[in-house]
Amino acid sequence: MENDQRELIENIKQRLLNNNHPLSSILLSAKALAYIQKNKRMIDWLKMEIDGYDDNVPVPDYRKIVTRPEGDFVIDGVLLRKKVLPFNFLPEDFTDRFFNVRIFDSISAIEENIISSDTSFHSRWPQEIIQVYNNYAEGYLEHVLVDAFSGFRKSHLRAILTSVRSRLQDYLFEIDDLDWSKDLKLEEKTEILENIFTKNVYNIDSRQFNTTFDQSGQHVKTQYNAGGDINFNENMTPTEFLGSLNQIINQIETYQQHAKDSLHKEDLSKAKEELLTVMDESQKQNPDKTKIKTHLEFAHKHLPTIADIAQIAGFIISAKMNLPLIFSK
Repeated sequence: MENDQRELIENIKQRLLNNNHPLSSILLSAKALAYIQKNKRMIDWLKMEIDGYDDNVPVPDYRKIVTRPEGDFVIDGVLLRKKVLPFNFLPEDFTDRFFNVRIFDSISAIEENIISSDTSFHSRWPQEIIQVYNNYAEGYLEHVLVDAFSGFRKSHLRAILTSVRSRLQDYLFEIDDLDWSKDLKLEEKTEILENIFTKNVYNIDSRQFNTTFDQSGQHVKTQYNAGGDINFNENMTPTEFLGSLNQIINQIETYQQHAKDSLHKEDLSKAKEELLTVMDESQKQNPDKTKIKTHLEFAHKHLPTIADIAQIAGFIISAKMNLPLIFSK
């Protein structure tokens, strides 16, 4: 290892040990080291830690905060505020996705939040997800959820900074002990460094890396129903209703292409057929609103209870609720 690289590693290690040095500044130096080493996995990781993670890229486990969401419920016209959400009737993938907060912010933004006057933070649930929660709760709860959020504290953010410091430190100490006296090709050295980085930062074997993460900015897992322009409301026209409905059908088709479970594919196919029937009826001169509502309900029932398509279920509920006003125009 060349002297300038050793000096840079030593400089980063010393700054990591001193909490007075902002982590965001240290990561910039680490990125320079990663480029010198041609360690692409480390470069990609540092770019996301420095710039923030896109919401279509899975965050590492240390950026996931386990929470107990709270919400406001209505029962018999009485509003109950800030009650812990029951979850025993929810599928596991729903709770994993919506009960746990994923922190996508850059390290510098996290540092700023820690020194801010705020003592706690929260992530509010979209109305579509609240509607899906109420759908699952039917038959289990007497009250209806009207607002929900997942809260977390500064201590959770500090834990992220500590974890990043520790993982980077482990990597640097391990590569500092390597014996580079052997005559290795550049590709071989790079592979060794990437394997050590993957083990220390992601805590997984390098062979698992490509099936778990795609750190080049590509989508690891196709994201469904990120919101887009889908919006059912009482002010929309029947033509706009058809446009949003067509978007839902397109998203279902996208999910069908990637779904591995044959039962999910079959259920999605049934839901799609129901929505196509809704499309046909909606385009008639005098559409039958009762028929449209019935087929929307059938489509909703056919949707698999998995978190990836939870928003589709919410959109269908919203379409049904606004149906009378949309087709009164």
